[in-house]
Order: sequence, then C-alpha cells, then structure tokens
Amino acid sequence: MGRSGPNLNVVVEDDGSGLGSEEQGGMARSSGSGLGTQIINTFVTNDFGGSVNWEPRREGGTRVVLDMKLRSAQDE
Repeated sequence: MGRSGPNLNVVVEDDGSGLGSEEQGGMARSSGSGLGTQIINTFVTNDFGGSVNWEPRREGGTRVVLDMKLRSAQDE
C-alpha cells in the first residue's frame, strides 16, 4: 500500500496457481460466480474513480493492483 500523489495504491499478491489467459481480466473463473471481483471492480471504479488490474506474477500466482483517488482529490 502506498500513496502516489492524489491516489492510493493497494497491491495484493499470492503464490497460488495464477490466472489463465482467459482469466486475466479478473472476471472469468473456472469455479464460483466471480461476483466478488465484479463488486470490487464496480466499487473501486464508480465510488473511487479508480481501476483494478489483474496480472500474473512471473514467479506464479496473481497480483492485483487497486489504484483509487483519495476523497480530497475527488472533491477538487
């Protein structure tokens, strides 16, 4: 987690099986509804004017980067 100007950046990584090429958008999954990822994407995009990026880690696993505008920056 860190701050970059008016943005808050949160990075979450794991060392699981990672994402297949069809799953790198963060919405398609082989099991489950994927509803949690959709809710997070909608919340970050609509409420914080930010973005969610899903990336495979070179070492295996997944890296999720949330980039959100801080409230004071949204009000400007």
